[in-house]
Amino acid sequence: LNDVQPPRRSLEHSCQIVKMGLRHEEKTQYIKALKMYTIAYRIRRDALGKQHPSLPVLLNMLGSVQAKRGELVEAMQIFKLALHGKLDNGPGNVKVVLGGASVAPWTRSVTLMEMGVIFEKQGE
Repeated sequence: LNDVQPPRRSLEHSCQIVKMGLRHEEKTQYIKALKMYTIAYRIRRDALGKQHPSLPVLLNMLGSVQAKRGELVEAMQIFKLALHGKLDNGPGNVKVVLGGASVAPWTRSVTLMEMGVIFEKQGE
């Protein structure tokens, strides 16, 4: 029973940290939001494992904040990580190579939409 309780508390704590991040993001306090989302990501990764489907959601949140800050290259790297794949930039084309079976379809669609917005901002 003792082995079950710490992860549960960690997850509850993670949820509270995400809520704090959302409040910071609403106030355009993006650095504070990034810190909260990063902490929540690490808690969940350590408690649930690297393939848990909640991790790409948190990565999308991190990428979105970076995009709002104008850090488009960093945001794109985070979104690539959320997809568990890589971006293959060929001459004149961009192809997303997906590799993460643990990424839920709705999460993947948000990631791809956010990446599309970045491509649009970059004029690609």
